[in-house]
Amino acid sequence: MTRFNITRFAISATFVFITFSSVQCKKDTPSDNVEALTMLLASPAAQQTNASNSSNPLFVDNGDGTVSATSQGLVWAKCPQSPTGNRFNAASNLCNVDTFGRFNYCSQANGNCSNGDSAGTLRLPFLNGAESQIFRSCANLTLAGRTWRVPTRVELARFFYNLYLLDTKGVFNGAYESGGGVDNRFWSSSGGGSSGGVELAWHVDGFNGIIDASNQTSPGLLLRCVSNL
Repeated sequence: MTRFNITRFAISATFVFITFSSVQCKKDTPSDNVEALTMLLASPAAQQTNASNSSNPLFVDNGDGTVSATSQGLVWAKCPQSPTGNRFNAASNLCNVDTFGRFNYCSQANGNCSNGDSAGTLRLPFLNGAESQIFRSCANLTLAGRTWRVPTRVELARFFYNLYLLDTKGVFNGAYESGGGVDNRFWSSSGGGSSGGVELAWHVDGFNGIIDASNQTSPGLLLRCVSNL
């Protein structure tokens, strides 16, 4: 067992502040560690704003339920997933906010959704009859004819950093990430290793930007899918 700092960054309209809390984790903590994530969020590319470069905005609404983030080389689903698919409303070009889904990372909290590696990335083949609601939801998404997947922890953290600090959020319907006592945590595909005998996976809070880890079988977290540009 080694001591590892879990990153927590809190987002406001004008600044980021980072605090660290130590927890006991195994040495197989994800390789995208605190230092790498902190450097990513502080990189010059992450400081570019729409105001300073209006010809190359951070987010471009494609009008089909997808939003391009060229700085990340990714295309994001504009709306979170529901149990029956994506909540994009083509008529309004907004999200239906009534029935966003709550998903688990894996049906078994023992690394069986990441090929036996509890600190690995969510991937097939699943072992011993395990299933992943978030993996299947994104894999089955056919929005805009693209191939979708669950974002990594770094991708998701960068998305919310750009959304809340460096963009006007004009292309997003923010009702589903506005707080108000609602649990706004979004799963990533990144396993979080083991702590106290519990297998964890990383998530990012869409309201305050906190990066944390929860039991892989926790059923109450949100999901936004991503596609490679």
